[in-house]
Amino acid sequence: MGLRDSGAVPLWTVVTVTFFLVLFSQGGFEHEGSHYLIFGAGLSVLLALRVDDRAAVRSLRLVPVLLLVLMALLQIASEFWSILASGESLSAGMVTLAAVAFAPAGAALASRLGIGAVCLIISLVAIASGAVGIVSVGLELHPTSQFLDGNWRPGGPFEYPNALALVQTVALLPLARGISRAGNHAGSGRVVKVLALAWLGQAVVLIAISASVFAQLAACLILLLALWKPELSVGMDRPRAIRILPGLLCAIVVSLLAMGSFPGVGGVDQGGARVMLLVIAALSLPAGWLATGTFRPVGPAAALRIYFLAAILAVAMVGFRLLDAPDDGFLHGRGELASAAIDAAMDRPVAGTGADSFSAASFEQQQELTSRTLFAHNLVLEYWVEVGIAGLLLTIAMIASVVVACWRGRTVPEAVVLAPGALAIVLSALVDWPWHMSSVVMLLGLMLGAMSVYLPEKPQVSARKSELGHLPGPISVP
Repeated sequence: MGLRDSGAVPLWTVVTVTFFLVLFSQGGFEHEGSHYLIFGAGLSVLLALRVDDRAAVRSLRLVPVLLLVLMALLQIASEFWSILASGESLSAGMVTLAAVAFAPAGAALASRLGIGAVCLIISLVAIASGAVGIVSVGLELHPTSQFLDGNWRPGGPFEYPNALALVQTVALLPLARGISRAGNHAGSGRVVKVLALAWLGQAVVLIAISASVFAQLAACLILLLALWKPELSVGMDRPRAIRILPGLLCAIVVSLLAMGSFPGVGGVDQGGARVMLLVIAALSLPAGWLATGTFRPVGPAAALRIYFLAAILAVAMVGFRLLDAPDDGFLHGRGELASAAIDAAMDRPVAGTGADSFSAASFEQQQELTSRTLFAHNLVLEYWVEVGIAGLLLTIAMIASVVVACWRGRTVPEAVVLAPGALAIVLSALVDWPWHMSSVVMLLGLMLGAMSVYLPEKPQVSARKSELGHLPGPISVP
């Protein structure tokens, strides 16, 4: 069956358009974005069932997807005992359910178009959101960039630097895979390769200048994975992966100089000129580096020395940041907030106070904090406060199941390219609140659905034991 006949291309279009509509509704945080999300989710599920019903249904049987659905249903049910106004907890649960509903679409797309189609969606989301952040920093626009700790930080359409950094982190391996795949084709493939490398550099820049230590650490681990297992993670051999680093580092360094985001780094005074310089640097340096298309200007040994020097500078930058930590400490008051969340949960530990009610439920407990927050910055504690002990257990089980699913796919390249991003999303929910931007949960649903196509089936224990002679049975004597 052809791609157009199967409906795979229309499905890809619906998913991509929905992502962009939600993305530019403050990442899905605005109420308007939920309308786009719910409509797009319903349409994508119908198309996914038409494209490949077996893959779509299989995605819903994946344990983390099933647990996410149960978490959403529990939120919807909490409407009956919520302390909020009528319909608010129901709306929160519907948004979560709609975001998770992109898992069947991810499975159908991966099954019919390949994992590259899903990687392309993730890359486009990262590029679009990051471009808004870059321009906003250059022009010092608020709220799409934020002035924090004496510097402008890119927030993009999320209007939150940590959320933008998380999305860029999720896109690192899909972008790198695009460089590898496009390198096999001449002409337009060369252009795609240059642009993918250019934006990979910008993604690292956006992560570096964000306020998110979690995203910075996660990005370092993901890039180390790409160097350690390049054939498995991004489809490159190790010498080629090593040789790509100097071009990437050139884009990073010049972009930092262009934006002038750190004191003493430099930068152009006029915002417009800064943006122009950034764009020129982002596109021209990797283009020049890849002009021959052979990655031969720098050998592996020299490239490793450059990378080692960059690693030393990165460690020094993190060290200076730790020494210059704000008065509320390196954890930014997360410990006190967690304590307030536990106290709020103990008021109604069994049923909770209703989905999306953390701010109201913890009002008294947050009185002693330096500043009040809408969210617990810890999904496990927040679900305990809002939907009780069942929410606490479901959330812990969901995070553990994502870890297990990623481990199961550790030997499958199509799963490995998405697994670190899925892990980054669920683990970031333990220290931050981008989870409440539905586009982030959409990404998780899409990636888990795509991974379900490639995860190996669980072995039949009885069959294996029988083969090994571990089960008693009749013995035939010749």
